[in-house]
Amino acid sequence: MGWLIPYAIAFLAAVGILSERRRASIRTRVFYAAAVLAVPPALMTGVARLVESRYGEAAFVAVVLLAFVVVPLALAWHFLRRHPHPGPPDPGLRGAGVRFLPRDESEASVIYCSDPENVPSPSCRVKSAFSHGIVLEYRFALEYLPDWREIDRELGELVMQFRGQDSP
Repeated sequence: MGWLIPYAIAFLAAVGILSERRRASIRTRVFYAAAVLAVPPALMTGVARLVESRYGEAAFVAVVLLAFVVVPLALAWHFLRRHPHPGPPDPGLRGAGVRFLPRDESEASVIYCSDPENVPSPSCRVKSAFSHGIVLEYRFALEYLPDWREIDRELGELVMQFRGQDSP
């Protein structure tokens, strides 16, 4: 019963991860949230008996702090670093656009396209996770939306050429 108080931190971290719809697919968010909720009890059952029997109550308190505070927050931090936020929607597309999320969870991209009925020259804006901590943002005409993966790949190759490196 005493585990419920520190477990609230893990629960809040899991809820925070699940609420970040724009960062990652539902599958990825559920995986991280489940890890945040499952690791503290697993760590407690595996390590607590060993620590309490050998080192006493002070070590047990340290393990509780590690299991229910440090580990969930570290997992949430890892999620936030691994899945960067795509940023706010383009003000020019707000209210008159459609947002597309790729179905493949390995593709960390968000595409905003303006509605052709409301805009004379409809376009799409893409935010694509290029590498760790770097997000590419670019635009193309709505008619090229079916080719967005090829555009994204070729832009990534172009940026790598600018950096003087081989493609990732």
